[in-house]
Amino acid sequence: MSNPAPIDPARYPRLSRIDSPADLRRFDEGELPAIADELRAYLIESVGRSGGHFGAGLGVIELTTALHYLYDTPEDRIVWDVGHQCYPHKILTGRRDNIHTVKQKDGVAPFPKRDESPYDTFGVGHSSTSISAALGMAIANQRAGFVVSELKQVGVEATLKQIDTAQWHPMVTRREFQIGANLTGLGLDDPDANFYENYACGSPRNYGDYCSEDVSRLIEQQSQEIDQTRRLALVWQIQKKLEEDAARPTMGWRTDRFAHYPYVRNLILNQVTYNCCRLQEVWLDK
Repeated sequence: MSNPAPIDPARYPRLSRIDSPADLRRFDEGELPAIADELRAYLIESVGRSGGHFGAGLGVIELTTALHYLYDTPEDRIVWDVGHQCYPHKILTGRRDNIHTVKQKDGVAPFPKRDESPYDTFGVGHSSTSISAALGMAIANQRAGFVVSELKQVGVEATLKQIDTAQWHPMVTRREFQIGANLTGLGLDDPDANFYENYACGSPRNYGDYCSEDVSRLIEQQSQEIDQTRRLALVWQIQKKLEEDAARPTMGWRTDRFAHYPYVRNLILNQVTYNCCRLQEVWLDK
């Protein structure tokens, strides 16, 4: 980051000591109002000199201070719905002395930017994307966290690494990971796309490197089957084989999309090739 402008500790005695949220959390709770006052004054001074989004950040001074004080960021993730509210967030997360470079070449981005800081969890622009982003993070973290927890139970140290969607495919195709568990969320209502892309031998998206001649034969067979009942039976057979081989661990079903085993009846309620639009009670036949 170019041209840092060190903060004046005489004018900002508390804010000048905050280079990260960890520093903020060392203050007594009673000092938070004074920190918020300094943060507001510093934002007015810096943005008044450089330009940029102004009012939105002023409206979340206390909120931003409280969030970083109460939560263990960046382990706990803050997802901003309005990206240009993030100036106070950036000041508290290591970009204080460069906040005046907003909207300049090689300067601080005016919105959250993942490759700028681990505290920027989502590259939001203006608004209305936070709920879907946070939900996706929560689902991914829950399932991946389960794997990490189980590995630690047997003495294997494991960590999760958050990456951009655009980085994900190149990383997995280059095998830049130690353990790959294929938990693809595509439903079995589109078995050709799901099976061929994720489980066929040699597929670039088969990043677990799973390969089974029996499964490949079944995939070809179900693809050529025109009778829906017989094809669904083959889909269940493939799914069972993938689970037995641990190629596709069942850690949770998306009940709105998946074609389940034959003994689970009427669980899929919409948008599924084999069970479209039926709204009946769920029951088991065994």
